[in-house]
Amino acid sequence: MSKDINLHVRLTAEENALLTSLSTATKCSRSQVLRDLLHGAKLIEAPPVAYYDLLREVRRVGVNLNQLARYANEKRFIDSRKWDEALADIRAIEKTMNEAFTPRKGAVK
Repeated sequence: MSKDINLHVRLTAEENALLTSLSTATKCSRSQVLRDLLHGAKLIEAPPVAYYDLLREVRRVGVNLNQLARYANEKRFIDSRKWDEALADIRAIEKTMNEAFTPRKGAVK
């Protein structure tokens, strides 16, 4: 959808500070925050940088599990030590993600 309408809005200092705060917390532009609010979106904080590091770890473990599952299907055998290590990795990552992100979950205030 083309954004070809330019809108000039006058805000109080407090409204401007709030809009800037929402923009910073969501890591969206001020214009995007206003568009999201117009569409009834619930604004949530953008995840911290550590979130993306954890996603890479989850993907790494997932690749390992896929390789183990493929090997197990081909050979009709599974290396239980490697399987248990991969499951332990997943549980550790899940715990870290829960500790890091559960308290931050919810609407931006």
